Amino acid sequence: MAKTGHELRAYDDVLDFVAGQRDAERRVAALDGLFPRGADDPLLKKLLKAPLYAYQAEGALFAVRAGRVLIGDEMGLGKTIQAISAAEILAR
Repeated sequence: MAKTGHELRAYDDVLDFVAGQRDAERRVAALDGLFPRGADDPLLKKLLKAPLYAYQAEGALFAVRAGRVLIGDEMGLGKTIQAISAAEILAR
């Protein structure tokens, strides 16, 4: 770097934010590489032994893209399988 005579300070919260943004970009790039067709990707259909409905696959992909998510679907719609699918995607 060239010396400009200026001092730059980056506090921990800014560094955490930048690191989080970079992590999110890497997660999205990896997700797009693994499942280029999104929720319709054939590899996603083979992710678990149990089949996923389209909205469950979309929810799992959304959770991985977001990094953190609160799944607030109605009872019986498969929040658990979405969470397991998201964990499996992240593990791969």
